Amino acid sequence: SNPFDFALSGNAFFMIETDRGIELTKNGRFRVSEEGNIITDDGYKVITENGELNVFETVLGKETTVTVTKSGEIKIGDKVIDKFSLASIENQEKMVRTNNQNFYFPDENYTEATDGEFQVHQGYLEEANTNAIFEMQDMIRLNKDYEASQKIITSLDQIMSRAREIGTV
Repeated sequence: SNPFDFALSGNAFFMIETDRGIELTKNGRFRVSEEGNIITDDGYKVITENGELNVFETVLGKETTVTVTKSGEIKIGDKVIDKFSLASIENQEKMVRTNNQNFYFPDENYTEATDGEFQVHQGYLEEANTNAIFEMQDMIRLNKDYEASQKIITSLDQIMSRAREIGTV
């Protein structure tokens, strides 16, 4: 029900301004700050094509809602006021994780995501790509396999020590 929740599908990341510089995130759980800026849960400003968007200055005194198109355009009523700055990443293995769900590149060479590479979904949040129940089942299965292997090795060790006793009379 939060109009400032966004999910990204495709190869795109939201760009945010942090104390360390520009970072990237897929976490689209945003809110409006007391000053009127769109910010993350950590309080970092979300970067738009015009720098940063102040919703209060644009919406002040109007009975309109903020909507975002699939291409990331931010609209108030029918008027486009800005667009999210979204980065496209070619080699995601070089990304360095900072705190929470933020990432950065050491060389900070971000390329702008082009339309067609992504879709922005307003009112949705991206889910984790893991299932906790399946992961727990896999951990239990791995632990049981380890215990069984350990018992086999112990049994083989006992058999080998008895084989040595039989050979000595």
